[in-house]
Amino acid sequence: MTAPLIGYYQKEAEAGNTKYAKVDGTQAVADVRAALEKILG
Repeated sequence: MTAPLIGYYQKEAEAGNTKYAKVDGTQAVADVRAALEKILG
């Protein structure tokens, strides 16, 4: 289960130790790719 990892990384991001972004992986591949490109710059 990934829920504990999600919580961990969200808290780390809030503390400024890392970045956390959420992407809807159920969308079309092109849409997921576009979302990732926007996040990553």
